Amino acid sequence: MKQGFHTRTHRWSHQPSAHDARWIPLPDSLQARVITDPDPLTHAECDLGHQHHQAPGLLLRPQSAHEVATAVRFAAQHGVPGVIAKGAGHATGGQALASQHGALYLDMRSLNQIQVEHTHITLGAGATLRAAAETAWTYGLRLTSGVTGYANLSVGGVLSAGGWSLDHVTGTIGDYADELQIVDGTGTIHTCSPSRDPELHRWVLGGLGQFGIITRAKLRLQPARPYASFRVLRGMDHTEMLRAARSLIRRGQLDSVYGRRRGHNPSWEILATAYHHRNDDPMPDMLRGAPDPDAHAGDPQPYIDQILSHDTDLYDPLIEQGWAEIPKRWWDYFLSDTTISGFLAAAHASEPDGMFGESAVALAMPKFRRSVGTGLRLPPPSARGEGELVWLADGLLDPGLHYSGDPHQWGRAAESWIEHLTEEAAHRGATIYHIGNVQHSMLEHYQRTLDHVTALRSEYDPVGLFGRGLWRTTEKPATAQQPAPHHD
Repeated sequence: MKQGFHTRTHRWSHQPSAHDARWIPLPDSLQARVITDPDPLTHAECDLGHQHHQAPGLLLRPQSAHEVATAVRFAAQHGVPGVIAKGAGHATGGQALASQHGALYLDMRSLNQIQVEHTHITLGAGATLRAAAETAWTYGLRLTSGVTGYANLSVGGVLSAGGWSLDHVTGTIGDYADELQIVDGTGTIHTCSPSRDPELHRWVLGGLGQFGIITRAKLRLQPARPYASFRVLRGMDHTEMLRAARSLIRRGQLDSVYGRRRGHNPSWEILATAYHHRNDDPMPDMLRGAPDPDAHAGDPQPYIDQILSHDTDLYDPLIEQGWAEIPKRWWDYFLSDTTISGFLAAAHASEPDGMFGESAVALAMPKFRRSVGTGLRLPPPSARGEGELVWLADGLLDPGLHYSGDPHQWGRAAESWIEHLTEEAAHRGATIYHIGNVQHSMLEHYQRTLDHVTALRSEYDPVGLFGRGLWRTTEKPATAQQPAPHHD
């Protein structure tokens, strides 16, 4: 029996027995894509945080960009209250959920095609970064950008967020997306690049899905150095961690340097990685004089094993134990190199008990400002200019796998702390990476570019199908000025 949408009740249903002109059947080409199985529906109605829930009005699993376009055109023409493109659902603030009942959800994981062509890999939006990295490796190649700390994320979702990878020597994953296929809010398919429709290309990257649905991406590849050496330097406070990280980065031969805090332990550690050929390991020289240089050292591994070890060693075992189902809250701020230390000190001083269960993690991930060119809004540069580091300070909180208390009470305490951290971050001129629970409107986020963004949204999504939950207010803020950062 056919599925369709009722334009008065805004509900999806099977074809009614009596004729009703306000019930509009879904196009025949999409009827076979309707999903009613409980597991995909459960995946679609919540995200990683398990705080926000919104069941799909209807869930489709498209098989091509043309089917995505057909679904979007139907929604635009008949008043469907939003279209949600859902990948891995790894955000925690409801970003990949509808703001009201009746929205059309697209399970993008079915668009998982992968093809390697010389210096690029072409990926369907539902392919994961992990699959992309593994496929490229079979050709002796690697993603130029590196990968994220957790790689089982959909390519479309990563590019919509921006894609802050672990390699400090590169830009974001979006900076190496040389071509995108987009379906806009009218159901039109665009192919864009830095030279073809560059405005759309620029704003879709890091645009949180507000200007269109990414259905395909062509990412840049480069030859992979076959080995990776890895060291963990432990037992530091945040000041020692930042000082050591800067020193290692200045030495210029490491590919990935970042700070991490795990579980109940309040101390920080540095994770340092160098990619190299068999007899060309720079790690021993690089760590000479660093804190605890010989600790937690292993033999060089194949490159692919090392970059995916965050999945295999940390997240995969947690997911097997039920980590995906426990409540989580997430804070994410971009801070300049002159303000990151003061922010981490304020976070440590104000941290309530119970925020970091044994599976929680905080990260401090740097990149050179000059390397980041996507639509991410970074804090203003200091006197150091474009050569300075910019840090993503990131805390994925949870109460632990064996928490026996009230999850709602824990969630309220976590949200209260995040509100305080957001004030501390704003005081230091920070900007927001919109993948977590930070309550920050798009009006505040875009500030001086707001009029331009509004015009682009009117052009590419004229009826407002995308990103409805992100735009919680419609009035312009009283001031669009970026606060002067407090330098610590």
